[in-house]
Amino acid sequence: MPNPITISLNTTIPLDIKAEEPYSSQQIAVLKGETYIFSCDSRQRWTDWKIKTTPNGFFNPFAWLLGLRVKKAKCFCLCACYGNNDNTGFAIGNYRKVDIEQDGVLSFFANDTNGYYQNNHGAITLNVRRTT
Repeated sequence: MPNPITISLNTTIPLDIKAEEPYSSQQIAVLKGETYIFSCDSRQRWTDWKIKTTPNGFFNPFAWLLGLRVKKAKCFCLCACYGNNDNTGFAIGNYRKVDIEQDGVLSFFANDTNGYYQNNHGAITLNVRRTT
């Protein structure tokens, strides 16, 4: 696992989240009780095979049938999880405020089906702001 970034209170940092990485190479260290705002410019696009989409993702029936990593999120929705554990995954999309539920490291990814990341292209800049 890469060295996670610690974010100071009231600081915003940009992270480049690559579509082909099942878990982002840029990760953040978090503590229970902290609050973060995750935001992306909705004009950004990344590509699943030949389909360009925003960080909010799109409905992909093939990926849905095979099983997306975060079940309640669209295909290619920007998501995060604690400690590279997909069972803790949650959707971010273009914007989400998150109260951290446990100490650990957050990884980010395009929500896709395991084993299908080789046809993903592009990157999204995710702005991460720690507010408490």
